[in-house]
Amino acid sequence: MSRNPSAVWKAVVAWSMKSRTDASNGWLASALNLGSSTYVSKQAGLVRDGRLGTLATRFAKRLISKDPVDWSAQDNAEVAAELAEEVTKDVMVTKDVIA
Repeated sequence: MSRNPSAVWKAVVAWSMKSRTDASNGWLASALNLGSSTYVSKQAGLVRDGRLGTLATRFAKRLISKDPVDWSAQDNAEVAAELAEEVTKDVMVTKDVIA
């Protein structure tokens, strides 16, 4: 699991899980390696309020979209590429920590 608590994708997943399940902040902090339950709450609130940046907002919209047809193929590809880049950076940090 990643050691980069500021990874955008983690914050968006935490926000999504908080809004759709009864997962606790503590459980999410542990499962996503986000540090403390307070940090999870703060990050999820920033995503909810649209204050974590463009990538987070686009990813969040993608997760809650009920009609994926509303998203163009180009937009889907751009979001996927940006998220893949974010996850790749996160994995590289983890490899450096482990090594």
